[in-house]
Amino acid sequence: MVRRGACWAPGDLVDNAMSQRQYVCLQLVLLIALGVVAFLMTGRPLIGILLPSIHASWRSLQTAIWLMRFDRPRSRGVICGLFCVATGCWKIAASALLSLACMVVLFYLTAVAPNMDRFAAVMTTLTVGVVMTSALGLMASVAAWVVGLRVWVHPELPDMLDEVRQWSPAESGLAKWNHAILVLVTSLAVPAVGGLGLALLQPGSVVRAVSMYGITLLAVLVTYWWLAPRILAEDPMACWSDHLAGRADGGDTAEMSSVRS
Repeated sequence: MVRRGACWAPGDLVDNAMSQRQYVCLQLVLLIALGVVAFLMTGRPLIGILLPSIHASWRSLQTAIWLMRFDRPRSRGVICGLFCVATGCWKIAASALLSLACMVVLFYLTAVAPNMDRFAAVMTTLTVGVVMTSALGLMASVAAWVVGLRVWVHPELPDMLDEVRQWSPAESGLAKWNHAILVLVTSLAVPAVGGLGLALLQPGSVVRAVSMYGITLLAVLVTYWWLAPRILAEDPMACWSDHLAGRADGGDTAEMSSVRS
């Protein structure tokens, strides 16, 4: 991480981001492995997914709390905070799915039949994560469109908005990407897929099913094409040009640093 007062160049940002990404991925792999071990020792798959799920979502949830508490204007803090919470929920679902896949592979390799009753909690966690991502994402997307806010969020946003960093759009785009994109895609896709699934439960022809698939996909793409340019920022400066962290007092920054640590 670039220290306060240190000089840096765009290349340093890329190298730093890559090393952090590798470190986070390594941590997640180790936690998934520990989760599998915990599952083998207890026989409860829910325990096996808790560690990677908490680790994957923790930073996004911390950032959401920080934004809602300290950002001015208030509307931006709440809307971007909701996007961060939705990102955390998405990561909970993704890590649960990845952990579940590892457990299934383990069952396949060991030829042991799993207790499906105990996997109900895992599927509930996965479902709740996806549904919460969609619900919070839709709420935040509509709010951003109503107030005319273009959103750019990332779990490392508090560090990125440090007052000693001077971005340009080209530099920031090298190493970071807008996590609101992921939330918006999920928010639009989940209700569409859910509605399609309910519709396909009704008897009908193959042509009807294919037509409904095509209409659903087209509806999601058109909605995203229309909404994304209106609420998603192409780079951090489009959303955070006033340097949020530089406007918070030292106590706020110190408090957030202590919370993240």
